[in-house]
Amino acid sequence: MRTLLPVIVLAAVWFQPQTVSPVSAQVTSSDLSMLGLIFRNRFVPFSERETQPELLAVRERVSILGDAGDDVERYKVMIEGMARMYLGAWDEGIEVASILDISLPAKLYEPGSTVPVEIASLYERETPPGGRYGVLVRFLDPAEEPIYESDLLILEGLTAVSTEVVIPREATSGRYLVEYSLWAEGASDPIVRTSRSIYVIEAFEERVTAMLFDSRRPQLRRQVGRSSSRALANTTVLWHLDMYQRGRREWLAGAYMGYPVIMNQILEQGTLMVEPMQFDTEIGLAEGFINDLGLGRDPLATRSGDMRLAYRSSVDRELVPFRLFVPDDYDRSQSYPLVVAL
Repeated sequence: MRTLLPVIVLAAVWFQPQTVSPVSAQVTSSDLSMLGLIFRNRFVPFSERETQPELLAVRERVSILGDAGDDVERYKVMIEGMARMYLGAWDEGIEVASILDISLPAKLYEPGSTVPVEIASLYERETPPGGRYGVLVRFLDPAEEPIYESDLLILEGLTAVSTEVVIPREATSGRYLVEYSLWAEGASDPIVRTSRSIYVIEAFEERVTAMLFDSRRPQLRRQVGRSSSRALANTTVLWHLDMYQRGRREWLAGAYMGYPVIMNQILEQGTLMVEPMQFDTEIGLAEGFINDLGLGRDPLATRSGDMRLAYRSSVDRELVPFRLFVPDDYDRSQSYPLVVAL
């Protein structure tokens, strides 16, 4: 059997990016699936070891609700258990943190753009909170240094509040963070602090428009039938264009991203979060593929390194991404071993 070691496929599992609604917050089936998974695998063993009455009570309430219980009630109980486990407490402030969520309308922006930020409740609390709370929004550069900080946004009865972040015109391409923190009145430390990522890409609209125009040129389309390699390059271009167009109008989440803020903070403590792609750098790959195909060249004939490619499934005609690493010294007379991670 031929050894396939020279070419390495990265990422064992591909997570289809999620769309997070920019209009209003809500507990989604995705939230409950992830919360239920963590609850069973982490909280249940933890509660068995600790045997604290409040932990056992949470388990009992989750068991009574079952999988068919009301979504909001299931979320309330399981998130209480996760807060007791990871934050070490459950009080009004943490409950308020578990109710609020932050949403952004898009993933991709140009320098100088405005990023609307909305903070809304996942559900309505039965009684108004006794304390006063506020939200602080900061904008962090690729080195996670703050370049903007909002005034404290005071929450009145947990009604939705909104603000905006203006990306500096001199901002360079890269991954930036919109950081959210919830504060109790008079506190020196936040109750919860987490973030949502965006990508800033210089001349983004101009580059995407050019790629869309060039990808439809007849000479590029004629290249598709010349070889399987060129066909793969073409489907890769189509997938990248779809992702960049979606990123204009949706906030795209990768693996373990985009959950309600208190879940997000818990997941940020590990290394599981993965962006759907490196938007600021991978745009160059798509541009290069389009240019090569337009000039009658095979884009994969000489390229090496880490590439995110995509093929079209023969089952449902969907574009399916995968990652391929080609060493610089790879023997070009050998075909790539096509290994797809679904």
